[in-house]
Amino acid sequence: MSNTNYTTEVAILGAGPVGLTIANYLSKPENIAKLLSKVLPNTDGIEVIRQRVYTHNAHIADKFRADRILLSGDAAHIMPVWQGQGYNSGMRDAFNLAWKVALVIQGKASHELLDSYQVQRKDHAKAMIDLSVMAGHVLAPPKKWQSFVRDGIAYALNYIKPIKQYLLEMRFKPMPKYHDGALLANTQKDSPVGKMFIQPQVKLESGETLLLDEVIGNDFAIIAWGVDPKWGLSKQTIQQWKKLGVKFIEVIPAVQLSNQHRKQYEDVITIGDIGTDIRTWFGKTKDSIVILRPDRFVAALAIPQSMESTSQALFNKLHVK
Repeated sequence: MSNTNYTTEVAILGAGPVGLTIANYLSKPENIAKLLSKVLPNTDGIEVIRQRVYTHNAHIADKFRADRILLSGDAAHIMPVWQGQGYNSGMRDAFNLAWKVALVIQGKASHELLDSYQVQRKDHAKAMIDLSVMAGHVLAPPKKWQSFVRDGIAYALNYIKPIKQYLLEMRFKPMPKYHDGALLANTQKDSPVGKMFIQPQVKLESGETLLLDEVIGNDFAIIAWGVDPKWGLSKQTIQQWKKLGVKFIEVIPAVQLSNQHRKQYEDVITIGDIGTDIRTWFGKTKDSIVILRPDRFVAALAIPQSMESTSQALFNKLHVK
Protein backbone atom coordinates (compact mmCIF):
# COMPACT_ATOMS: atom_id res chain seq x y z
CA MET A 1 0.00 0.00 0.00
CA SER A 2 1.36 3.42 -0.90
CA ASN A 3 1.77 6.11 1.71
CA THR A 4 -0.90 8.79 1.92
CA ASN A 5 -0.24 12.44 2.73
CA TYR A 6 -3.04 14.74 3.77
CA THR A 7 -3.71 17.85 5.79
CA THR A 8 -6.08 18.19 8.71
CA GLU A 9 -7.04 21.14 10.88
CA VAL A 10 -7.85 20.97 14.58
CA ALA A 11 -9.13 23.87 16.65
CA ILE A 12 -7.22 24.53 19.87
CA LEU A 13 -9.17 26.46 22.46
CA GLY A 14 -7.09 28.42 24.94
CA ALA A 15 -3.30 28.54 25.18
CA GLY A 16 -2.52 24.96 26.19
CA PRO A 17 -1.35 23.77 29.63
CA VAL A 18 -0.20 26.37 32.11
CA GLY A 19 3.38 27.49 31.54
CA LEU A 20 3.57 26.33 27.94
CA THR A 21 2.94 28.19 24.73
CA ILE A 22 0.86 26.45 22.09
CA ALA A 23 3.93 26.06 19.88
CA ASN A 24 5.87 24.32 22.67
CA TYR A 25 2.87 22.19 23.54
CA LEU A 26 2.61 20.98 19.95
CA SER A 27 6.33 20.24 19.70
CA LYS A 28 5.65 16.97 21.53
CA PRO A 29 4.40 14.14 19.27
CA GLU A 30 2.09 12.73 21.95
CA ASN A 31 0.24 16.04 22.18
CA ILE A 32 -0.22 16.21 18.41
CA ALA A 33 -1.49 12.63 18.44
CA LYS A 34 -3.97 13.57 21.15
CA LEU A 35 -5.35 16.39 19.02
CA LEU A 36 -5.45 14.28 15.85
CA SER A 37 -7.38 11.58 17.69
CA LYS A 38 -10.37 13.95 17.56
CA VAL A 39 -10.59 13.54 13.80
CA LEU A 40 -8.75 10.28 13.05
CA PRO A 41 -9.84 6.81 14.19
CA ASN A 42 -6.23 5.64 14.73
CA THR A 43 -3.12 7.78 15.14
CA ASP A 44 -0.63 4.90 15.35
CA GLY A 45 2.13 5.09 12.77
CA ILE A 46 1.31 8.66 11.74
CA GLU A 47 4.32 10.79 10.81
CA VAL A 48 3.83 14.54 11.20
CA ILE A 49 5.66 16.14 8.30
CA ARG A 50 4.87 19.72 9.19
CA GLN A 51 2.81 21.60 11.72
CA ARG A 52 1.74 25.18 11.96
CA VAL A 53 -0.05 27.14 14.65
CA TYR A 54 -2.03 30.18 13.60
CA THR A 55 -4.68 32.36 15.14
CA HIS A 56 -8.02 33.03 13.52
CA ASN A 57 -8.95 36.68 13.26
CA ALA A 58 -12.09 38.53 12.29
CA HIS A 59 -11.32 42.13 11.34
CA ILE A 60 -12.51 44.62 8.77
CA ALA A 61 -11.02 48.01 7.89
CA ASP A 62 -12.99 51.15 8.71
CA LYS A 63 -12.35 52.45 5.20
CA PHE A 64 -11.59 50.59 1.98
CA ARG A 65 -10.47 53.81 0.31
CA ALA A 66 -8.41 56.76 1.49
CA ASP A 67 -7.72 59.07 -1.44
CA ARG A 68 -5.34 57.13 -3.74
CA ILE A 69 -5.02 54.16 -1.38
CA LEU A 70 -7.44 51.28 -1.94
CA LEU A 71 -7.59 48.18 0.24
CA SER A 72 -8.76 44.78 -0.94
CA GLY A 73 -8.48 41.15 0.13
CA ASP A 74 -6.68 40.54 3.42
CA ALA A 75 -5.66 44.19 3.57
CA ALA A 76 -9.34 45.12 3.89
CA HIS A 77 -10.75 42.19 5.85
CA ILE A 78 -9.58 39.05 7.62
CA MET A 79 -11.89 36.17 8.44
CA PRO A 80 -11.60 32.70 9.98
CA VAL A 81 -11.10 29.78 7.61
CA TRP A 82 -14.24 27.87 8.57
CA GLN A 83 -16.20 28.81 5.44
CA GLY A 84 -13.23 29.12 3.10
CA GLN A 85 -14.42 32.57 2.02
CA GLY A 86 -11.32 34.71 2.56
CA TYR A 87 -9.95 34.11 -0.94
CA ASN A 88 -13.41 34.35 -2.51
CA SER A 89 -14.05 37.68 -0.80
CA GLY A 90 -10.73 39.00 -2.06
CA MET A 91 -11.66 37.97 -5.60
CA ARG A 92 -15.00 39.75 -5.27
CA ASP A 93 -13.11 42.86 -4.15
CA ALA A 94 -10.84 42.65 -7.18
CA PHE A 95 -13.68 42.15 -9.66
CA ASN A 96 -15.58 45.09 -8.20
CA LEU A 97 -12.57 47.39 -8.14
CA ALA A 98 -10.48 46.55 -11.21
CA TRP A 99 -12.79 47.89 -13.92
CA LYS A 100 -13.43 51.07 -11.93
CA VAL A 101 -9.72 51.75 -11.53
CA ALA A 102 -9.27 51.07 -15.25
CA LEU A 103 -11.92 53.64 -16.21
CA VAL A 104 -10.33 56.26 -13.95
CA ILE A 105 -6.78 55.61 -15.20
CA GLN A 106 -7.98 55.74 -18.81
CA GLY A 107 -9.58 59.12 -18.12
CA LYS A 108 -13.08 57.84 -18.90
CA ALA A 109 -14.44 58.39 -15.39
CA SER A 110 -13.59 60.64 -12.47
CA HIS A 111 -12.11 59.33 -9.23
CA GLU A 112 -15.49 59.64 -7.48
CA LEU A 113 -16.37 56.31 -9.10
CA LEU A 114 -13.93 54.64 -6.70
CA ASP A 115 -16.09 55.65 -3.73
CA SER A 116 -18.63 53.05 -4.84
CA TYR A 117 -16.12 50.28 -4.08
CA GLN A 118 -16.55 50.49 -0.30
CA VAL A 119 -20.29 51.15 -0.65
CA GLN A 120 -20.71 47.89 -2.53
CA ARG A 121 -18.17 45.59 -0.90
CA LYS A 122 -17.88 46.37 2.81
CA ASP A 123 -21.29 45.12 3.95
CA HIS A 124 -20.94 41.82 2.12
CA ALA A 125 -17.41 41.28 3.43
CA LYS A 126 -18.72 41.89 6.97
CA ALA A 127 -21.54 39.40 6.38
CA MET A 128 -19.02 36.76 5.30
CA ILE A 129 -16.90 37.43 8.40
CA ASP A 130 -19.95 36.99 10.63
CA LEU A 131 -20.87 33.75 8.85
CA SER A 132 -17.32 32.42 9.22
CA VAL A 133 -17.26 33.22 12.94
CA MET A 134 -20.62 31.52 13.43
CA ALA A 135 -19.43 28.46 11.49
CA GLY A 136 -16.42 28.26 13.80
CA HIS A 137 -18.68 28.16 16.85
CA VAL A 138 -20.69 25.34 15.24
CA LEU A 139 -17.72 23.27 14.03
CA ALA A 140 -15.55 23.80 17.12
CA PRO A 141 -17.84 24.74 20.03
CA PRO A 142 -16.03 25.98 23.16
CA LYS A 143 -17.92 23.58 25.46
CA LYS A 144 -18.05 19.81 25.04
CA TRP A 145 -21.77 19.64 25.81
CA GLN A 146 -22.39 22.05 22.94
CA SER A 147 -20.89 19.56 20.50
CA PHE A 148 -23.35 16.91 21.71
CA VAL A 149 -26.25 19.31 21.16
CA ARG A 150 -24.91 20.16 17.69
CA ASP A 151 -24.56 16.51 16.75
CA GLY A 152 -28.07 15.73 17.95
CA ILE A 153 -29.59 18.57 15.94
CA ALA A 154 -27.55 17.63 12.86
CA TYR A 155 -28.69 14.01 13.17
CA ALA A 156 -32.34 15.06 13.29
CA LEU A 157 -32.03 17.55 10.42
CA ASN A 158 -30.44 14.84 8.27
CA TYR A 159 -33.91 13.29 7.94
CA ILE A 160 -35.59 16.52 6.83
CA LYS A 161 -34.68 16.59 3.14
CA PRO A 162 -35.40 20.29 2.32
CA ILE A 163 -33.31 21.47 5.27
CA LYS A 164 -30.57 18.96 4.48
CA GLN A 165 -30.35 20.22 0.89
CA TYR A 166 -30.41 23.83 2.09
CA LEU A 167 -27.39 23.16 4.29
CA LEU A 168 -25.49 20.94 1.84
CA GLU A 169 -25.86 23.51 -0.95
CA MET A 170 -24.82 26.31 1.45
CA ARG A 171 -27.83 28.39 0.47
CA PHE A 172 -27.47 30.18 3.78
CA LYS A 173 -24.35 31.91 2.46
CA PRO A 174 -25.01 35.63 1.83
CA MET A 175 -24.82 36.40 -1.88
CA PRO A 176 -23.61 39.80 -3.10
CA LYS A 177 -26.45 42.23 -3.77
CA TYR A 178 -25.57 45.88 -4.33
CA HIS A 179 -28.15 48.52 -3.47
CA ASP A 180 -26.20 51.70 -4.22
CA GLY A 181 -23.10 52.94 -5.96
CA ALA A 182 -22.32 52.32 -9.63
CA LEU A 183 -25.80 51.18 -10.66
CA LEU A 184 -29.39 52.39 -10.93
CA ALA A 185 -31.33 51.01 -7.97
CA ASN A 186 -34.66 49.47 -8.89
CA THR A 187 -37.72 49.45 -6.60
CA GLN A 188 -39.19 46.45 -8.41
CA LYS A 189 -39.70 43.50 -6.03
CA ASP A 190 -36.93 40.90 -6.38
CA SER A 191 -35.20 43.17 -8.88
CA PRO A 192 -32.05 41.66 -10.43
CA VAL A 193 -30.32 45.05 -10.36
CA GLY A 194 -27.25 44.76 -8.14
CA LYS A 195 -27.05 40.99 -8.60
CA MET A 196 -24.78 38.96 -10.87
CA PHE A 197 -26.15 38.04 -14.28
CA ILE A 198 -26.46 34.41 -15.31
CA GLN A 199 -23.77 32.51 -17.23
CA PRO A 200 -25.56 30.58 -19.99
CA GLN A 201 -24.24 28.89 -23.09
CA VAL A 202 -25.13 30.80 -26.25
CA LYS A 203 -24.82 30.18 -29.97
CA LEU A 204 -23.17 32.56 -32.43
CA GLU A 205 -24.35 33.17 -35.98
CA SER A 206 -21.33 31.13 -37.09
CA GLY A 207 -22.78 28.15 -35.24
CA GLU A 208 -20.12 28.21 -32.52
CA THR A 209 -21.26 27.62 -28.94
CA LEU A 210 -19.71 29.77 -26.20
CA LEU A 211 -20.33 30.93 -22.68
CA LEU A 212 -21.85 34.41 -22.55
CA ASP A 213 -18.74 35.68 -20.76
CA GLU A 214 -16.66 34.77 -23.81
CA VAL A 215 -18.93 36.88 -26.01
CA ILE A 216 -18.84 39.93 -23.75
CA GLY A 217 -15.15 39.87 -22.82
CA ASN A 218 -14.08 42.47 -20.24
CA ASP A 219 -16.52 45.13 -21.35
CA PHE A 220 -19.86 46.64 -20.49
CA ALA A 221 -22.73 44.93 -22.28
CA ILE A 222 -26.19 46.08 -23.29
CA ILE A 223 -28.23 42.93 -23.85
CA ALA A 224 -31.68 43.07 -25.42
CA TRP A 225 -34.21 40.29 -25.89
CA GLY A 226 -35.43 40.26 -29.49
CA VAL A 227 -34.89 43.95 -30.16
CA ASP A 228 -32.12 46.31 -31.28
CA PRO A 229 -30.24 47.21 -28.05
CA LYS A 230 -29.48 50.64 -29.54
CA TRP A 231 -33.15 51.41 -30.20
CA GLY A 232 -34.07 54.72 -28.57
CA LEU A 233 -30.48 55.84 -28.07
CA SER A 234 -29.25 59.10 -29.56
CA LYS A 235 -26.08 59.08 -31.67
CA GLN A 236 -24.30 60.96 -28.90
CA THR A 237 -25.27 58.39 -26.26
CA ILE A 238 -24.24 55.52 -28.54
CA GLN A 239 -20.82 57.15 -28.89
CA GLN A 240 -20.60 57.58 -25.12
CA TRP A 241 -21.25 53.87 -24.70
CA LYS A 242 -18.71 52.97 -27.38
CA LYS A 243 -16.14 55.10 -25.59
CA LEU A 244 -16.64 52.86 -22.55
CA GLY A 245 -16.13 49.79 -24.74
CA VAL A 246 -19.68 48.45 -24.67
CA LYS A 247 -20.88 45.36 -26.52
CA PHE A 248 -24.36 45.70 -28.00
CA ILE A 249 -25.97 42.25 -27.95
CA GLU A 250 -29.32 41.02 -29.23
CA VAL A 251 -30.59 37.67 -27.95
CA ILE A 252 -33.06 35.54 -29.88
CA PRO A 253 -34.09 31.87 -29.64
CA ALA A 254 -31.25 29.77 -31.06
CA VAL A 255 -33.54 28.20 -33.69
CA GLN A 256 -34.10 31.64 -35.24
CA LEU A 257 -30.42 32.22 -36.02
CA SER A 258 -30.80 30.35 -39.32
CA ASN A 259 -33.64 32.62 -40.47
CA GLN A 260 -32.17 34.51 -43.44
CA HIS A 261 -35.01 37.05 -43.42
CA ARG A 262 -34.67 38.24 -39.85
CA LYS A 263 -33.69 41.85 -39.27
CA GLN A 264 -29.98 42.65 -38.86
CA TYR A 265 -28.69 45.55 -36.75
CA GLU A 266 -25.48 47.49 -37.28
CA ASP A 267 -22.76 47.10 -34.62
CA VAL A 268 -24.85 44.48 -32.81
CA ILE A 269 -23.80 40.94 -31.92
CA THR A 270 -26.72 38.53 -32.31
CA ILE A 271 -26.62 35.38 -30.19
CA GLY A 272 -28.97 32.44 -29.78
CA ASP A 273 -30.42 31.42 -26.44
CA ILE A 274 -29.72 27.67 -26.44
CA GLY A 275 -31.39 26.46 -23.27
CA THR A 276 -33.94 29.28 -22.80
CA ASP A 277 -31.98 30.48 -19.74
CA ILE A 278 -31.89 34.08 -20.96
CA ARG A 279 -35.56 34.06 -21.97
CA THR A 280 -36.45 32.75 -18.51
CA TRP A 281 -34.32 35.48 -16.91
CA PHE A 282 -36.06 38.24 -18.87
CA GLY A 283 -39.42 36.61 -18.15
CA LYS A 284 -39.03 37.52 -14.49
CA THR A 285 -38.89 41.25 -15.24
CA LYS A 286 -41.06 43.66 -17.21
CA ASP A 287 -38.01 45.03 -19.04
CA SER A 288 -36.43 43.78 -22.26
CA ILE A 289 -32.96 45.36 -21.96
CA VAL A 290 -30.31 44.82 -19.31
CA ILE A 291 -27.08 46.78 -18.85
CA LEU A 292 -24.19 44.76 -17.43
CA ARG A 293 -21.05 46.11 -15.82
CA PRO A 294 -17.65 44.57 -16.66
CA ASP A 295 -17.89 42.51 -13.43
CA ARG A 296 -21.18 41.01 -14.73
CA PHE A 297 -23.37 42.71 -12.14
CA VAL A 298 -26.64 44.14 -13.42
CA ALA A 299 -26.29 47.92 -13.52
CA ALA A 300 -29.73 48.81 -14.87
CA LEU A 301 -32.89 47.56 -16.56
CA ALA A 302 -34.82 49.37 -19.26
CA ILE A 303 -37.28 49.16 -22.11
CA PRO A 304 -36.28 50.61 -25.51
CA GLN A 305 -38.29 53.79 -24.90
CA SER A 306 -36.41 54.51 -21.65
CA MET A 307 -32.89 53.57 -22.77
CA GLU A 308 -31.77 57.14 -23.43
CA SER A 309 -32.72 58.45 -19.99
CA THR A 310 -31.52 55.25 -18.31
CA SER A 311 -28.13 55.53 -20.00
CA GLN A 312 -27.66 59.16 -19.00
CA ALA A 313 -28.68 58.44 -15.41
CA LEU A 314 -26.23 55.54 -15.27
CA PHE A 315 -23.44 57.68 -16.73
CA ASN A 316 -23.97 60.04 -13.79
CA LYS A 317 -23.68 57.15 -11.32
CA LEU A 318 -20.52 55.98 -13.09
CA HIS A 319 -19.10 59.52 -13.02
CA VAL A 320 -18.37 59.24 -16.73
CA LYS A 321 -16.43 62.18 -18.14
